[in-house]
Amino acid sequence: MRKHLTLLSNTSSNNLIFMEFTYQDYSSTDVNLVHSGVWKIIPLDVDGTGTGASVSNTIQELALTMSLSNKRGFVNITSSKVVYGPCPASIAESLDNEDEEVMKMAQSSSQLFLIVRLDYAGVTLKDFKLESWQQASQIFTQLIEAMTLAERDHYEHRDLSSSNILIDTENTDNSYPRVTIIDHALARGVVSNQLMYRDLYDADFFKGSGEYHHTIYKYMRRAATTVIPTKMAIPNSMSTTSINTVGTDMTTMTNHSSTTTLSTTTTVPGSASSSVDWSKSYPMFNLLWTHYILHTLIFEKGLKPLKMSPILKRQGRLAAGGGDVAAESEAYERLIQGYRMVDPGLLLGKRKNRYVVEVHSVAQFRDWWASRNA
Repeated sequence: MRKHLTLLSNTSSNNLIFMEFTYQDYSSTDVNLVHSGVWKIIPLDVDGTGTGASVSNTIQELALTMSLSNKRGFVNITSSKVVYGPCPASIAESLDNEDEEVMKMAQSSSQLFLIVRLDYAGVTLKDFKLESWQQASQIFTQLIEAMTLAERDHYEHRDLSSSNILIDTENTDNSYPRVTIIDHALARGVVSNQLMYRDLYDADFFKGSGEYHHTIYKYMRRAATTVIPTKMAIPNSMSTTSINTVGTDMTTMTNHSSTTTLSTTTTVPGSASSSVDWSKSYPMFNLLWTHYILHTLIFEKGLKPLKMSPILKRQGRLAAGGGDVAAESEAYERLIQGYRMVDPGLLLGKRKNRYVVEVHSVAQFRDWWASRNA
C-alpha cells in the first residue's frame, strides 16, 4: 500500500494542509486513490517574530483536539510530533514558490514545525451538496448530539462555521452521512482538570462582514456582556490557561466541600471586548452556533422550501423520484421550528418567546429536537 500527499491549502497563518491518499499499484496507469488522512504542518513562532503560529495557541488547540478525539462527532487525531529543519524535498516542491515567507520557513534549518495527522472526515459543510431536507435533518441531528456530549465537559467550540464541519458519505456504516467537527482554535474546554480558553479581545476579530458567522461572533460578544455566565463546578485542582491573555486575575469565588467556582477577569486596554471574561462558560454560545448551523442548512445549501397541505401529509404522497414528500415536509418544518426557537433576538431577550419550550443550553434543545424526531 503506497501513500501520496496533495497540498490542499496554504492558509493566511502559513499552516500547510495535505490530503493523504493511499493506492495499491504505483506502476498502474489506472490508480485508485483512496482518502486516508489529513496532515497539518504548522510552523511555530518560538522567538516571537510572528513568522508562525503562537506556541501557546498551538498547544491549546492540540490538547483540545486530543481530548475530544475519542468523542463521537469530533475529528480523530492519530499522531503528532514536533520537528525542526528544512522541509523534505517532496513537501517543498508542492509549495507556492512565489510565497517568500512560506518558502523561507520551509528552507530554514532552525524552524520548528508541529506535524499532526488526522483521520479523513470528508468535505466541509460549506462545499457539501445537500440532497434533501431529510439529509439536512440527519446532519443536524449528529451535530447537536456531538455538541451536547461535549457541553457536558464544559466545552464550547465558539467558531462552528460551515468550514469547521466535515461531511463524509464514503466511509459510513449506513446510508447517513457522517458528520465531524474540527478546529478548536477558539474553543473553551477542560483538559486534565485545566481550563483552556482564548481571549477574543482583538477588536478586528469582530469587524468581519458578509457571511453569517461574522454576525454570530458579534452576538457572542453581546451575549458575554449582557448574559450572566454559568458558574462551573470544578475540582479544586483545576488551573486555568488563557491564550493571548494580557492580564488575568484569578479569584476563588466559593468553596463548598470538594468544588470551587473560578472567575477570571481579563483586562485589555483599548479593546472592544475588554470587559468580557472569555474564560467563563456561556451555554448561549452553543445555541448561537446552533442557529448558525440551521441557517446554513435551510438557506445556504440550495434546497427549496417545502410545505404541504394537511391532506397531502395524511396521504403521504410520494414524489416523482420516489421520495416521501410528507417526510421531506416534516423534516423541513422541524428545521424551521428549531431555527426560530434559537433566534438570537429571542436568546438575547430582544423578542418575546412565543414557544412553549424555552431552551437555555444545547442539551435542552437536543431533548426538544429528539422529541420531535420520535
